[in-house]
Amino acid sequence: MSLSDHFEQLASDLESRLGSESLPTAAAAALQSFLATNPITPSDVLTWVANATTLPRQEDLEASFGEPPITVLNRPEFYIQVLFWRDGTTRIHQHAFSGAFAVLSGSSIHVTYSFAPEIVVSEHFMTGRLQHENTEYLRTGDCREIVGGTEFIHSVFHLDSPTVSIVVRNHSDQNATTQLAYSPTVALDLFERSADYVRKRQVLDLVCEEENADELLAAMIASSSLCSSYLLLEQVARRRGRIGAISELLAHAQSVHGNVVQAFAESLTEMLRVENIVERRKAIRNPEHRRILALLLTVPNRQTILALLTTIEPSPDPVSTLVQALREMRSLPAPSQWGPNALGLDLDDDALAFIERVLRGASVDAAAELCEDPLRGQMLALQLPLASILKPLFRAS
Repeated sequence: MSLSDHFEQLASDLESRLGSESLPTAAAAALQSFLATNPITPSDVLTWVANATTLPRQEDLEASFGEPPITVLNRPEFYIQVLFWRDGTTRIHQHAFSGAFAVLSGSSIHVTYSFAPEIVVSEHFMTGRLQHENTEYLRTGDCREIVGGTEFIHSVFHLDSPTVSIVVRNHSDQNATTQLAYSPTVALDLFERSADYVRKRQVLDLVCEEENADELLAAMIASSSLCSSYLLLEQVARRRGRIGAISELLAHAQSVHGNVVQAFAESLTEMLRVENIVERRKAIRNPEHRRILALLLTVPNRQTILALLTTIEPSPDPVSTLVQALREMRSLPAPSQWGPNALGLDLDDDALAFIERVLRGASVDAAAELCEDPLRGQMLALQLPLASILKPLFRAS
């Protein structure tokens, strides 16, 4: 049986279920049955693409979601994609479609959230508070439903390189027309791009090279919508590498757009933290090290990190596993602009011992008092909880 025939069978199974089940329920059940009875590998999909004289109509030709996404079957009612993921991860997002996804090969960290809106500017932009709901480890064969709209806000961090997922979905949902991306305090529609914003984004790097860069950037913010202003500030913060470098631009944005801009700083700070970890992970090939970075990126507190680590790497002492990984990563070389090592942190033995005490339940103050050098303990207590890559380790729950 050809690969196309296998996916035709999946489509037929889905269609037979849709009469009595919702699309997410039917798609999840069909996917689970498909994976249990069809031993398809990522290599099979690549071979199929290489030999195909004509592929099904390909969705997302720009490969904005997947590295790359391959449409293996396309019908008016739904389509099926195989998504390859090497180093990429997804922003926290909701969907404007419904269906289901499964892990075809590799493994992933899957995190779900809720969002409480505070200021709703439009259906394309709002501020509020993102709340972590659940984090789980997905193995090959695991399947989850996709529900369009705010009922299903999630992110997926792919652990293996590559991790391959398979998605069955409709083209769009009538009741969930907007696909929002979320950060701690902001939700926005990344697909709502005016021509004015796109062109300003494209010239922003040129503007940043001018002597009067901040004056020009302030003018761009003043002449842009609130959503476009946030996206421009993202780009400037990414270029400059720290939130303090755009404090005057944030103040200017607030003078133009009002107090809603007060929510921007926290989300921009988290954006820099996430992108910093993702870039460091690209330079690290050891699977255990990559898993630790994935947990530090996606999991909000040490209790959940240790619980997940035990699930991923069964061990009677996950604290030792985590500390050993940090010890190894501090010795990994990295580009000079990344700091002293792949972590970007100068973690000597005192610092690792401090982290281990906290992971085993000591308060920051108690961990400092146990240092042989009291002054050194005080410095660690001040510095380590502020290190962006380590922040989850200093949140109990």
